[in-house]
Amino acid sequence: MSTFRALIATTLIGVAIVTTSLALTKSQSEALNKCIGRFLDDVTNCLRDHPSLSLQECQQAAYKGYQICKKAAGIPLTQYPPPKVKRNGLRVEPVNPGVTASPSGGKGGKGQVWVNTEAHVYYKEGSRFYGKTKKGEYVSEAEAIKGGNKPAKDQ
Repeated sequence: MSTFRALIATTLIGVAIVTTSLALTKSQSEALNKCIGRFLDDVTNCLRDHPSLSLQECQQAAYKGYQICKKAAGIPLTQYPPPKVKRNGLRVEPVNPGVTASPSGGKGGKGQVWVNTEAHVYYKEGSRFYGKTKKGEYVSEAEAIKGGNKPAKDQ
């Protein structure tokens, strides 16, 4: 029986992690993307809330939640390690950026907003700043709000 390779893109900060291993079902792939996103959010929140902790300590703290998330999705715990990350101010981002992380290949899409990560303002599709600020990412509107971002005044 042949082994399938899977390419998995994750949401967060407009970049992706590329992981190869045995193929997952569509629902497992979606769950893994959510687990990776939560892991990155947990590391970022740890660094923000506990500035005395190192990146490695925050990754270790977030790892247990990542494993629990994978287990709940039926993903083998020995496969798909969490992404290696680097610090970017108070945020973390994947070390191996390559492919854009948004579901539509980095161009936003239905239900996606563009978050200006410097101003913490988000723009809906159709706005003149949608996808145009120097630093930003495509996320769902719910994720933008959860991240403390405010809608642009022209929305």
